[in-house]
Amino acid sequence: MNQHQSDDKPHVPRKAIYKTPTNSSSVVVRREIIEYPAVALSQMVVVGQDDSNKKITFNISGDAMVDGRESFFSVKLKTNKWTAYLSSDITSIIKRVTISLPHNQNLILEDINDYATLSSIIHICSADDNQMNSNWYTGLNSLSQFNRSSGASSARRFLSIHEEGEYRTMCFQLNLSGIMSSENYIPLVLLNGLKIDIYLETATNAFHYDAENEKNYETIFSVTDMPFSKPYTSMTSEEKTLVTDQIKAMTNRSDPDNNSPLIYTVHSPIFHAQTIYMSSNYIDSLIKVASESQNGVTMHFNTYRNNLITPQSQYCSFAFNDSVQNLKNIYMVTQSRDSSLTSHFNYFSRALKNFTFRVGSRIYNKVDNQSPSLAIVSSLISLGTFGRYYTHNLNSKDYFTSKNVHVFNFENTRDSNSVQSGINTTNGRNLRVELEFNDTPSTSSVISPTDNSVLANFDKVSSYSQVHLTSFIEFSKMIRINNSGILSTE
Repeated sequence: MNQHQSDDKPHVPRKAIYKTPTNSSSVVVRREIIEYPAVALSQMVVVGQDDSNKKITFNISGDAMVDGRESFFSVKLKTNKWTAYLSSDITSIIKRVTISLPHNQNLILEDINDYATLSSIIHICSADDNQMNSNWYTGLNSLSQFNRSSGASSARRFLSIHEEGEYRTMCFQLNLSGIMSSENYIPLVLLNGLKIDIYLETATNAFHYDAENEKNYETIFSVTDMPFSKPYTSMTSEEKTLVTDQIKAMTNRSDPDNNSPLIYTVHSPIFHAQTIYMSSNYIDSLIKVASESQNGVTMHFNTYRNNLITPQSQYCSFAFNDSVQNLKNIYMVTQSRDSSLTSHFNYFSRALKNFTFRVGSRIYNKVDNQSPSLAIVSSLISLGTFGRYYTHNLNSKDYFTSKNVHVFNFENTRDSNSVQSGINTTNGRNLRVELEFNDTPSTSSVISPTDNSVLANFDKVSSYSQVHLTSFIEFSKMIRINNSGILSTE
C-alpha cells in the first residue's frame, strides 16, 4: 500500500519512537495524512512589492504524533502579471519561519529568518553536476526542473499559463526546519499543539518581473514558452484574438497592464500532516514518563540563525552574539546592498578575498577566495563531499556556481548521527570572523571607443561598499518535556 495512504497495519517504528517501558515494536496503530488548513485570516493573502509583514499561520493539534519528514504544505499561487516568475523555487515566497507553542506562553522552538536565501545556499551546496550548471539569478524553478539559464521562458508559462487555470498549486516541505525534518516524531500529544508561522517575502524579492515585457501580447509571448504551432507575430488579427481570448478564459486573466505594481496571491494554504496514531498503552506510558520524570522526553534537532554583516571598510571583524553549545557549520554569501531586478536574494556576488574564524583563543585556517579552487575545496571538505562522488578534482563548471558560497565546518568529529558533535561557543568562547573584502570593484566589460559595443565581458568583482555578507550558523537545539514543563535549550 502507498505510504501516503491510511494504513491500519502496525508498523515497526524507526528511531522516531521515544523510549518508554512499553514495548515499542507495535505501538504504531495507524498512519494517515491529515489536512490542517491555515487559519481563517490566512486563507487568502495578497502581497505587494513592499509588504513585509504578511504571513500564513497553521495551528496543529491532536492526540497523536506527526512525522515531519513525510508531511508537506500546499498553496495555490498566482500573480497579476503574465510575465512574472519565481526567483527560485516555491521557497522564494518564504521570508521567515517560526514554530512555537501557543499553549506554553508562545515559546518559540525555532525561528529561521531569510529562509529563501538559506534555501538557495543549500540548493547550491547539495546540487549534483547537472544542477551545478544552474544560473541562480535568472529565475529558477527547481520544482519544475527550470534549472538552466534559459529556463525563464518556461518558468513564466509554468506559473501563469497552465492546465490548472487561474492558480498554480505548489507543494513544498520545510526541510530546513530541524523540527519538521527531525528523525523524531513530533509529539503533539505532549506539546499540546504547535503554531507554524510562514512570513511571506515581498513581491519584489520573490519574483522576477520587467514591466517592459508586459507592454502587450506580442512582448509577453516573445519571452514566454507558448504552445503555439504558428508564431504569434505571423497570425492574422482574427487568429490573435482567438488565441488571446482562449488564454484569458483559461487563466482568468485580463489584458496586459504594465502600469500597475506587481502583486501575488497565496490562496488555500494547507499543511498535510503525516499523522502517527499510537496505541493507548504507549501514549499513557509516554505521558507518564514526561510528567513524572526529571529526564522526561527529549527531542534533538539542528536549526539555523542568520546574521547580516555590513562592512565599513576593506577589513572587517565581526563577533557573533550567538552562544550555543553545539555549533556545527557556518554558511556565508555576499549579496548586493542595492535591490534591483538582477540582484535578488539568490544572486551571490564575488566580493570576499579571504576570511578567518576564531573561537575563544583558537584561530582556524584562513580560507583564500582569490583562488576560487581553494575556497571551493574548503567548502567541499566542510560538506564532507570532497573526495567522494567524483569531486576529488574540480572542473571548469564548478567555478562559476560555487565560488561565492562558503561553508565552514566546526564539528569535532564527522558523525552524522550525533547532534552533540559541534563546538561550544558559550562562557566566553565567542565566535568571531575576520573578513577581507575587495577594496575597489573591477570592470566587468570592455567597451569599444568607436561604437560603444561590448568587446569582452569578465567576471564582475564587487567592493566592500557594494555588498553585505549574510551568514547562517547551523547548531543543535534540544526540547525537553518533563515534570517541570517544556524547556528549549541551545
